[in-house]
Amino acid sequence: MLNVFPKLGFLPCIASKLRVLFDKVDTVRNYLSGQISEHEKQHTKDKPNDLIDVYLFKKDQDDGMELVSKGDLVRLILEVFQAASVTTTISLNWALLYMILHPEIQKKCQDEIESVVGTNRMVHWSDRSKLPYTQATLLEIQRVASVTATSIPHTPTKDVVLSGFLIPKDCIVLANLYSCHFDEQIWDEPLVFKPVRFLNDAGNPTKPPAFMPFSTGPRSCPGQTLAILELFVFFTNILQKFSLTGSGELSTDGNYAIFLSPPPFLIHAKSRQ
Repeated sequence: MLNVFPKLGFLPCIASKLRVLFDKVDTVRNYLSGQISEHEKQHTKDKPNDLIDVYLFKKDQDDGMELVSKGDLVRLILEVFQAASVTTTISLNWALLYMILHPEIQKKCQDEIESVVGTNRMVHWSDRSKLPYTQATLLEIQRVASVTATSIPHTPTKDVVLSGFLIPKDCIVLANLYSCHFDEQIWDEPLVFKPVRFLNDAGNPTKPPAFMPFSTGPRSCPGQTLAILELFVFFTNILQKFSLTGSGELSTDGNYAIFLSPPPFLIHAKSRQ
């Protein structure tokens, strides 16, 4: 709501809550700045261990020229971990809910995992290419869940006319990603949970252009790769070890704040071994 009516942030009842949020963000920023300072003392050019080391290595290569400032690096780390971790957690909650609601699809994923990986070792990221149906299931979960229902705010650098509509320079623009995922002109029965829609005739995963859970273009989510990896590893290893059922009233009516999250639900995980 504040994206649309930013002056609401000046209301005392809202401003006080925003101050608490900003204080927490500042605490994380200060921690990350301290970590960068520690890396500056210890990093070696030969063995970069993480993102901060890569940044320092690049900085040394450019003879001290900061193409990306320290402040930029702090913001990047914040985006990667906050956006990726929160969206992955919510996406995993949706994934568990849809597996409970569709036990036949849960079983197909489990059968595929067992046929490729077995039960004696964990599922690894390297197994992903051999699990097309499981990949398609995760893509369908991301579509129907639409955790990021809208993009983060953007502003055009100049006046733009799109489909006959004027988008003025410096105005706030939010892309409706939820609409893209439920457009009946693009998706067959968009309200129906169908993983096979993401498999081509050869049985390989495919993504239509309208599929954009992480937005699209050069300003898409920088944590996309990390989020996809985490979601796959958690989801497959849970299904490998457990059969999931639920109890009580289960609903797919999401709760929307910054992200679209599922309502609370009870889950029963029964060991498959």
